[in-house]
Amino acid sequence: MHRMKKILLIILCSIVVLFIAAYVAVPIIAESMIRAKILNNPNSTVSTISTTWSGPQTISGLHIEEDGLLADVDVILSESLFELMRPSPHIHIDVKGNAVLDLSPTREEVDIPNTNEMSRGSFSIPNLTLSASLNSLTIEGLEGDAPFIIQNLQGELLIDPGRHLGASLHATSDTGGSIEIVANAPDILNSDGTLNWDASGECNISIENMVLPTISGQEGWSIIELSADVSSPRLRDAINVSSAGSFAEYDEPKGYFVIKTQFSSAEKANGTFVFDDGEIVGSVNLSEVPTTLFAPLLYRYEIDPVLDIGKTVNLTLERAIGGPQMNVTFNSERIHATGVIDSGFETLSEVQLNANVRQELVRLLSENQLDGSAEISLMLERFVFVEKDENPVECWGNIEARGSLVHLPSKTPIQKIDATFSGNLNERKLKAGGQITLADQPSSFQVEMVSTNKNKLHSLSDLFVTIVHQLPKGSGRLQINNLPTKVVSPYIPEEQQPLLQYIGPIASSVVTFVRDGIDVEVTSKSSSLAGTLNFKDDTVESITDASVQVQLSGAQASSLLGVPVQSDSVLTSNIKSLDMHGNASFTLLYDIGKQRTFVEGITTRTKEGALDGHLAATGIDTRLLDAILECDGLLYDTIGSPIAVEMKVTNILDAPLIVAGGNSPLAAFETSLGLSNEAIFTIPDVPTQTSIQLSPSLTQHLLKDLGPILSDIRSVKHPVDIQFVNVQSSLKGDVSSLNADVYINIGEVELDSGSLTMKLLPMFNSEHAEVIPATFDPIHIEVRNGIAMYKKFSLTLDNKYSIPYSGSINFVTRALELHTAVPLTGLGYSIKELRGLATDIDVPILITGTIDRPVTKVDPTFDLSKILQSAAITAIGDAIGDALEGGNQDAPNPLDLLDELFGGQQ
Repeated sequence: MHRMKKILLIILCSIVVLFIAAYVAVPIIAESMIRAKILNNPNSTVSTISTTWSGPQTISGLHIEEDGLLADVDVILSESLFELMRPSPHIHIDVKGNAVLDLSPTREEVDIPNTNEMSRGSFSIPNLTLSASLNSLTIEGLEGDAPFIIQNLQGELLIDPGRHLGASLHATSDTGGSIEIVANAPDILNSDGTLNWDASGECNISIENMVLPTISGQEGWSIIELSADVSSPRLRDAINVSSAGSFAEYDEPKGYFVIKTQFSSAEKANGTFVFDDGEIVGSVNLSEVPTTLFAPLLYRYEIDPVLDIGKTVNLTLERAIGGPQMNVTFNSERIHATGVIDSGFETLSEVQLNANVRQELVRLLSENQLDGSAEISLMLERFVFVEKDENPVECWGNIEARGSLVHLPSKTPIQKIDATFSGNLNERKLKAGGQITLADQPSSFQVEMVSTNKNKLHSLSDLFVTIVHQLPKGSGRLQINNLPTKVVSPYIPEEQQPLLQYIGPIASSVVTFVRDGIDVEVTSKSSSLAGTLNFKDDTVESITDASVQVQLSGAQASSLLGVPVQSDSVLTSNIKSLDMHGNASFTLLYDIGKQRTFVEGITTRTKEGALDGHLAATGIDTRLLDAILECDGLLYDTIGSPIAVEMKVTNILDAPLIVAGGNSPLAAFETSLGLSNEAIFTIPDVPTQTSIQLSPSLTQHLLKDLGPILSDIRSVKHPVDIQFVNVQSSLKGDVSSLNADVYINIGEVELDSGSLTMKLLPMFNSEHAEVIPATFDPIHIEVRNGIAMYKKFSLTLDNKYSIPYSGSINFVTRALELHTAVPLTGLGYSIKELRGLATDIDVPILITGTIDRPVTKVDPTFDLSKILQSAAITAIGDAIGDALEGGNQDAPNPLDLLDELFGGQQ
């Protein structure tokens, strides 16, 4: 027995100890849990937390920063811990302090729990009385110049699920205004916290003399009086809204509104005015209401309510009970609109909108493509935006704009836009067309686009986005007539913009979207272009079946070819194929005057990555080619016109090698050339062969530059054969860089009657009066750094006399230094005393000066008196002496004759 008492005493002491420990520890644990919950948010702090069994529970100095709310408050929970531990306790909470609410649209949106999901779970609403007493509530982020401050806010919320829900709020402002809200819905909540649709309820709102916040610089507006009643005898049947109010601007009454609407149950399951089996009926009238009330919504779209709409707005919405239509009227300083919303057919119709759009909004809406202001008129005849029965989602209407608009990229004035548009979701088609006046030039356009995407589309905006995203691929057609080309110039790469001059100032275009490609046709007064752009992965892969025809004025041809062209011409090209790798097949025609040049070519990209080409051309105008190559007429004078040529080129883009052959009226040639580092060269040891018919121009230009003796040629029996080996020269026309080995085979010729040789004929007693036959030995010229060195060759005159030639010509300075010799015995036919000499004397002749002004004279080093003293020519000396001393006193002195013939001869 004694032992049993001892055990009971131990148990009783343990219970007492545990009770005492719990009594002390539980408040401490509760305090720690509350503090940890608060400090989970790093922006929140708390001064003191007090929890007791007897109550109240207090939180002092609580600072909260979360989801746009900033508050400094004290919180008091009236119940004791014992009461809070009871099932379904009635909780009383008092909140005192100050709060700031930030409504800025830039802050992160807060996820709102789905009430349906909450009702299906274990969530329950407690029996709660919440009282709030705030010295001030500051609302920021209203796009205003200053925050909106409410003072002395007193509020109470009573929640007793299954029995009662009530709320009240009273607040004042520093201007003496007040806000009063009272709501009562006795059985709106079931005992499990769900909404009771069979409940009744009402809410009354009263506002007096409350200053509206300053928004976008517009201030001075206030609510004189506002009253609103929201009531429902049975939520399932109807909710009635009745509200009226008036406004003032700087204490001057201006503007009012009246709202009488009902949200009632509907027989139809869906419709424009039907939400959760309830439809809206009634009317809304706003008169001279300040547009700043809509600023929080409009600023999200960067629309300034005052500048873009006006200071005030008038709005009327009317719909009769069960009526199929809602009539809408909207009027403001800048916008006037009317329309009808049809619930039965889910349509918007008879919409007429007129708006005065300011410059800043034009820039915004056009993404800085347009500038200026405009008057815009929109007529929307029909817009079915909910598909039902046989009525597809569709729209059609007209839009017109007039004003002082400017297309900024091209600085083109736009005087007028008048266009119709339509869309059909079932057909997956958008269409538009109309007139536009650009820089006083009337233009027109038609566009029809079809979405090839088979995904489900829910609206016309879905259709538009789908079509835009599939570009440049797509299906449809775009036609533009009489468009100023300067409008498209800014959207073309800068290096290609000069090509627009060949199209002209005005052009028309048709673009047809085909499978994986676009058919393009561009026409203008002076040109036409057509072809197919083929796409791969949304980029142009190739061009096929293209044609281009351009009529070029003399100025345009001069710009294109880089040389002066006086006559009009026509350039025509057909491109069978051209891909982005360089593979191409094309033909080209260039008609200028009566001359037609035809070119046919193929380019091929090799496996190694090089680009090769094969080109054939006929009818090339040598005069034009001469000017392009800056040959100063030499090419035309040498070979005549036109030229036919065929060439194969390898490695076009890096180090081209050209194998070519061709002919002209006066020449034929074949060559192998290379180009690199701005230089041109022949393939080593591979000769360039040229056969040229003699012509006065050839003699005057090419042969004259090769020496005066060659310029004396009047005719030849055979074409002149010229061979060039190991040629190297600069492509920039630097003659000092010229190196070559030149072989000329002239053969039998007739020399010109005005030549130096003809002046020698009286010496040789030739029977030829006007021309003299002659034969040239093969000529070999070594050109090094622009200086031609002649290997010694001979010219045989009249099949009797051989005249040697050698020396050099400087092509850079055009200076001559040529050597030849005249046999002295030839003089015997003019001086009878010297006839019949057995031994000859060669008189050296020196040709100096320039190519254009040669100077011919006896070599100054020639001393005839020393030669006459030689025993080997005594007979010549005696004959000359006799002639000078005792012979024919009228016979000329040989030295005087030489001086006359050669001394200073030019």
